[in-house]
Amino acid sequence: MDTQPNLVVNLFGIELKQKVIYRHLVHIKLFQPATATDFILTTVSFKGRGNRVSKIIDNHLIARRMMEDFAKKDSRCIAAKRAPAIAYDGGGLLFSTVPINVCVDLSTDEACAIPGLSNYLKDSLQFMEGSIVAFIKPDVDKPSFCNETEWKDSRFCSYLDIVTSQYAVETGKYVSHSRGLYLHTQMKENSKVDWAYTAHGVHKSCRIVGVEKAMPVLELDPRTIQHFQPCTLDHLVLKVFGRIPQNRNVNMHSFYQRMERFLRGLRCNPYYADIDKWATTTQMVTGIDHEAQKKKEYQQKFPNLRYPDLPAAICGTSHRKIFPLEYLKILPYSTLDKQIVSEFDLIPKAMPPEERWRIGASHFAEFKFHNPQRVSALKGERVDAPAVKYAARQVRVDDEKRDWKPFDAKFVEAGRIDYFVTVIILSQSRNPALDQKMTSNVMERFFRRCAERGLGIRENIIRCYDPQNRQNPADFLTIVFADVLDHIRGRSIEPFVFLVSDDVPNIHEFLKFEERISDIPTQHVLIKSIRSINDTLMKGKMSQTMENIILKTNVKAGGINYIADIPDQLASWNHEPPFVIGLDVSHPDKPVFRDRVPSTVGLSCNSGDSSYTFIGDFAFTTPRRESVDPVILRKFVTDNFRKFVRVRGFPKRVYIFRDGVSCGEESEAVIETNVISDAIVEAAEEEGARGYAPLVLSIVVKKRHNTRFYLNRNNQPKNPLADTAVGGIVAEYGKRQIFIQAFRPIQGTAKIPSFLVIRDDENIDDEYLTKMVCAICSLHQIVNAPTSIPTPVFVSHEFAKRGSDLLRAYKLKTNQLSEENDLTSLTAQLSYSACTRLSKIRVV
Repeated sequence: MDTQPNLVVNLFGIELKQKVIYRHLVHIKLFQPATATDFILTTVSFKGRGNRVSKIIDNHLIARRMMEDFAKKDSRCIAAKRAPAIAYDGGGLLFSTVPINVCVDLSTDEACAIPGLSNYLKDSLQFMEGSIVAFIKPDVDKPSFCNETEWKDSRFCSYLDIVTSQYAVETGKYVSHSRGLYLHTQMKENSKVDWAYTAHGVHKSCRIVGVEKAMPVLELDPRTIQHFQPCTLDHLVLKVFGRIPQNRNVNMHSFYQRMERFLRGLRCNPYYADIDKWATTTQMVTGIDHEAQKKKEYQQKFPNLRYPDLPAAICGTSHRKIFPLEYLKILPYSTLDKQIVSEFDLIPKAMPPEERWRIGASHFAEFKFHNPQRVSALKGERVDAPAVKYAARQVRVDDEKRDWKPFDAKFVEAGRIDYFVTVIILSQSRNPALDQKMTSNVMERFFRRCAERGLGIRENIIRCYDPQNRQNPADFLTIVFADVLDHIRGRSIEPFVFLVSDDVPNIHEFLKFEERISDIPTQHVLIKSIRSINDTLMKGKMSQTMENIILKTNVKAGGINYIADIPDQLASWNHEPPFVIGLDVSHPDKPVFRDRVPSTVGLSCNSGDSSYTFIGDFAFTTPRRESVDPVILRKFVTDNFRKFVRVRGFPKRVYIFRDGVSCGEESEAVIETNVISDAIVEAAEEEGARGYAPLVLSIVVKKRHNTRFYLNRNNQPKNPLADTAVGGIVAEYGKRQIFIQAFRPIQGTAKIPSFLVIRDDENIDDEYLTKMVCAICSLHQIVNAPTSIPTPVFVSHEFAKRGSDLLRAYKLKTNQLSEENDLTSLTAQLSYSACTRLSKIRVV
């Protein structure tokens, strides 16, 4: 096996010439004289008419008009007989080869006469009888750049991003969909469903790399993104859900909940029948009213609907409006929510390396990189596979895939389950009796297989939900958990609730809410997974899905499946364990909720009964805050460090893995590292350890970047092999950065995580660091293979998601959550720190 594979990367060096580039601020606003109100257009806000794409195009057209005025008056432009070259981001920044100072005040008629201006902006101008007031002025804070000398300025990458996209944008083929992501307007294809399509584009970013000399590089990474077809909502609903079901077995409450979840957040243009016109104003769907069609006022207002039995859409929040679904049309370039993409299995087929490289090459020319200067091929270092051990023996790790097959090897430590409750909720199944029988058969095989691996289950029962009782599935879950608590009250019994369900809206969140309230570990499996397991077992084969569920069940029951270490140091964490911490912050996905819903901090560490398993918790924090609140961090670290010390003594080393820090914000991670280090020293002094100073290794893990590595085999791009690392020239200049691929990609092109070392008290060399990271990535416990990111980061990420799920369930269950909720008390109510069982085990 070649331990030094040849790698190539999708980085293209940018040749800089000595030239002064002037930086300008752009401000464009719509002014309404009647109310003396300004509507700022250069913020590209999601509010108002149109969307990001239309607003950026409008801003480009207005900026072009301003440059025409400037060229007519500037002596240099008159002499050269042309306007100066500019690069504009469509928002508030513009770069040029000459300083520009221009201001315009365009009346309604003058603005509407600009060729290509969107109807959204034209209608706004005419409705408000307003004008466009705009200026381009030199930036006082940073009036110019010198290409060859100012790459250290954090704003230099923004300049490169804007400059290197101008040709693509000006051709009209590409539009800026979000920061760094450019959609190709002519490269579309139908999705798996006829109400969506796949748009192709490229994600572009710039970095400064190098070892001895700094070099700006451009990264172009082909991307696909799913969009709604710009159709009316009645067409969308009928395609997705069909006509309103008349079957009594269908739980209509769940049916409408699922429909509301699907439509909520969509931004649409409304139709006004009295003027027979689609308006350019924007209405956002916030809910549905499935009783509206029965109301006389609604029937009189909308008498001639094509589908009168469909529910109505509720739009707005403070001033709510009711619209029939056929009166709302989705705005162009409306992206599908992540949950919808997952629920309807619309995730695009992953592009293999050779396809991604080929597609990327087609983008280079359109971004004016006809002959890209490729960063020279470099050597990657491949380390030996980690050592993996179960209870009685070490298992063989495949040399190429780096996964392992334990067969019947027993767990290192089996969990304990005395009372196992299988709950079956099938509210939308066409044949519930058949699905229940299938589930019972699968669970029998499940119990036998658990016993073979060492996990004994003393007693098990089944509880089935009956949709004909018209009972809410969430209320049924509450009753089940109440019965389990009654059964175990006053007895030394370890319970476990195993839910099998179809796609019941929010059922997973409700399950985890009941888990937290009752302090009982749970596992959720969809009925489609049970069917898949049953099909595999009926063929006489082993179901890997069931094996993974068993692994997860044992971990949630307090067990340890296996241990993994650096090859020549197996079980070293049993003798000299480090204290390992993982951090992540999760933010709300939808922009409309970002300022009203708190962000969630996920934290994990190995302070449990075994140093090889990671437990954790979460806390709510200020919305959109990326840095972890020192109060939250200090409390978690202090409490868990004391637990660690009581079980294993004072650790000599502390490893910190921080996820989710954006480029340029590493200083926040340094502050967090210092908070953790100080909290540990203070806790140690309180425990009597004076002068205690552990060796700290702190690493920022990034996966949201655009750097791709390809294994060069006979000039055919392939994915690098597992446990491959590369640093050096591709690392960010002036920083210690290593790209480590601990996993084997199942499909598509690997995105190798970046590991940025921000503190290393021990001066660990890159080879040892790579081996350690690969071993920690093999401690996931839920699969027999390494994960792409270290386990403490993965677990903290899952805890952050769990906090968001519990918050959503809390809101749906109690309707008590408001924006004024105290985040500290909310954290105390929903986090796991107060739980007797769940605080000691890994629950995610």
